[in-house]
Amino acid sequence: MRSFQKHLLILAFLVLTLVITACGGSGTAQDEDAEVTRTHLVSASTSIGGAISPSQKWVRHGATAVFVVAPDAGYVLDTITGCGGSLNGLEFTTEAVTQACVLTLGFQAMLQSPVEFEATSGDGQVLSSWAERPGAERYNIYWGSRPGIDPRSTASYDGMNAYVRSPHVVDGLKNGSEYFFVVTAFIGGEESSSSTEISSIPAPSSGSDLKGRIPVIFDSDAGPDVDDLVAHAFLHGLVNNGEAKLLASIASTNYAKSAGMLNAVDTWFGRGDTPVGTFKGTAEGGRFDGGPLFPRGGGHNESDGADWAGAIYDAYPRRVGLAEAVPDGVVVYREALAGQPDGSVTIITVGMLTVVSELLRSHADEFDERNGHDLVADKVSKIVVMGTREPNSDSPEFNMRHSPGHASHVAADSPVPIWWMPFFQAHEVFTGRWNGAEHEGHIVRFGLEAFDHVPGSDGNGRQSWDAMTVLLAVRGDAEPWRSKAGTMFIDARNGASKWTEDVNGRHLLWTKDASTDYFESVIEPFIW
Repeated sequence: MRSFQKHLLILAFLVLTLVITACGGSGTAQDEDAEVTRTHLVSASTSIGGAISPSQKWVRHGATAVFVVAPDAGYVLDTITGCGGSLNGLEFTTEAVTQACVLTLGFQAMLQSPVEFEATSGDGQVLSSWAERPGAERYNIYWGSRPGIDPRSTASYDGMNAYVRSPHVVDGLKNGSEYFFVVTAFIGGEESSSSTEISSIPAPSSGSDLKGRIPVIFDSDAGPDVDDLVAHAFLHGLVNNGEAKLLASIASTNYAKSAGMLNAVDTWFGRGDTPVGTFKGTAEGGRFDGGPLFPRGGGHNESDGADWAGAIYDAYPRRVGLAEAVPDGVVVYREALAGQPDGSVTIITVGMLTVVSELLRSHADEFDERNGHDLVADKVSKIVVMGTREPNSDSPEFNMRHSPGHASHVAADSPVPIWWMPFFQAHEVFTGRWNGAEHEGHIVRFGLEAFDHVPGSDGNGRQSWDAMTVLLAVRGDAEPWRSKAGTMFIDARNGASKWTEDVNGRHLLWTKDASTDYFESVIEPFIW
């Protein structure tokens, strides 16, 4: 019996072994079947400028997959990485897929010449416009009195306005003469071929300037703080946009390179023939009392080495030299005002009120028989001033406390309304920003980097006291501002301010009525 049981156990063991072997107990066949049916996800990630179809696909292990690239109009495929493979036209085939992977596509704007280039004639000017090109960073307009303009040949054109946007006004043209124009686009620092050449004949127009542009005189201390540079560039942006016309640039300090720096900025923006003047007098009150005002330029204290104005003067093209050879700002003011319609000019002053004060005290000359007070009364609509703390302060604002005698005189004796932009209204608004290599070589970035003791040197921008003043002067209450009427008193001893509210007052005190982000978004695009 025991022998029978033993034989039965052995037989059962043999049968079980045969069953396991027959069923593939090692798992090899099952693994091979799994490899055949396994799939992997191939997905895609694209930049602006195009797409790929399909956007994802499940692919059997070891197989390849085909995708079709579809660039948007005006773009081309720049890079495609991930998953391996090859591109044939716009058809991309992956390598054998053995694991999940991601295709990453980059598209680049094509370097195309601008289209829909048109021109409208005005009085001594031409307003041009064109269709924006995808990815274009800026545009240049070339113009001349002969057809056949070629940007590669300076002999083929008379002038070039750089870093412009559509629409753009070319000034200083002769009525009755035909002018020819082309425009080019810049992408990644490369210039496109020219647009179709167009022509236009400036002629005296009835009524106002093209697009109702406001004639302005820009008066800046041009040295102590770099926010003047940002404001100056912003003003040129508004001129390019057909909103203002720059009559003259004035330096309100005695620094030898200030006027030349202003001309370098005007030249950069294609307006190098803009008249430039400088302060020839001495300070009235303040720490420079009786002597030159900021004679060494530099930063707020003249000793921090941040001579951004001098750096621009030395590095960029200009037609104006040191202050000794620059006309008196009062003379430039008088000549500019004499040729304008009554009540048309806005004076924007973002520095000391030195030259404006001397203008009010000036006498008849070869340009106009009126004294300065009467000339301003007839020709100027308003004076817009960056100055004062709000609304009253025994701590004088920077522009007011340097030569406070001049500031006090203008506040008390101006025959036209004064609009005041208080310091703290713009203190938290930063403009003049960039990222990485953006705007390299641009005169604004260069100046901000030269002013190396403030956030502007690292691309974060600068407080926009002066740019906000320009915005107020040109657009007024078309932007979200609130104002109240009254009279601003400036103490001639130290520049301290005192505001008296009065509905019949000829001064307006302005406050912003929108967020900091809003004003930054309005100003920033026009700077570059």
